[in-house]
Amino acid sequence: MENVDSGKQSYREARIGSIERELESEKKKYARLLRTYKRVDKAASFALGMCAVLNVICSAGALSTAATGVGVVACLRLSSLTVVNSIAMMVLTVLAKRIRKKCKKHEDTVRIVRSYQSQIEDSVSKALEDGEIDETEFAGAVKCLGFYYDEKQQLRKPSTTIDEDLTKHINSRN
Repeated sequence: MENVDSGKQSYREARIGSIERELESEKKKYARLLRTYKRVDKAASFALGMCAVLNVICSAGALSTAATGVGVVACLRLSSLTVVNSIAMMVLTVLAKRIRKKCKKHEDTVRIVRSYQSQIEDSVSKALEDGEIDETEFAGAVKCLGFYYDEKQQLRKPSTTIDEDLTKHINSRN
């Protein structure tokens, strides 16, 4: 009977260890992605600022050459450069918004991983106090991993509008 209990105990210890390693690798993966997205966001913000400055310079140059009357040809070129620059600013704005959305998603994922990691560490430390991992502590650790993947999946779903949520709620009541 002791051999069976020690087998269960070693399985539980191994499984909790693998859960901890899995969560640690998830945390590292999403933290690395978060750093990358933050760098890209910083670069996009810098490029957006440079486009804004260039837009002001080109607009001022186009207006000043148009005012002289002599530089109409230069005015057309500067104006077309301003239009292209404005389009680039619009694209960069949309790109920056998407990058910030991804940053938030990865920040939330890292926060969730840390939360469940600490819950598992708490249950493991309680188990170490009495020397063995009982069924409830083991089930709690396994459920934490399941809850993590459920919440992670929930983060990945596209957000719905308030109207859609209200419609679903009203339809579910009927």
